[in-house]
Amino acid sequence: MSSDPAAVIRQSVDLTWNGGDFATGATLFAPGFQHHDLVTHRETDLGGYFESIRDQRGVFPGIHFEINECVVDADRVATRWTVMGVHAESGRTVTVAGMSIDRLVSGKIAENWTVWDRHGLREQLAGNSGSALDTEPA
Repeated sequence: MSSDPAAVIRQSVDLTWNGGDFATGATLFAPGFQHHDLVTHRETDLGGYFESIRDQRGVFPGIHFEINECVVDADRVATRWTVMGVHAESGRTVTVAGMSIDRLVSGKIAENWTVWDRHGLREQLAGNSGSALDTEPA
């Protein structure tokens, strides 16, 4: 396991969100992990967090998280990210931006706070965004 907090965050995203490897991904999280979604106001433990990721991977097959920037301050990592995927039901390609702050303890992720553009996602799914992101797949 990396001692670089940003590398731990990148690895957790690659394993869980991008790869669906929850068994290996779980090794990066501390006992008692808590996730706080500041948009949906849901708070979950690691099992609930992984369940949410599984659900999103089902709704958006081929989902891919891209980390745009990580800033480390002691035991905290602020991450700006973009997620892209194709909505299974509508076939619409969507891109959503968000930010997370993670707190690490002994090199493992102990807590996560996330905020993301729910309104932008809804507009793209409804076909009202008027952006280049709101396109039908070829």
